[in-house]
Amino acid sequence: MSTGSPLVRLAVLLVGDREAAEDVVQDVFPRLHGKAPMC
Repeated sequence: MSTGSPLVRLAVLLVGDREAAEDVVQDVFPRLHGKAPMC
């Protein structure tokens, strides 16, 4: 993920740790993306 990623910044606020936040985004985003409804 990019250092300036809004998702990572949000995760840092929630998790409190940059490295853990990047891990969370990398783990969760593909799962959510796969469940997104197709338009």
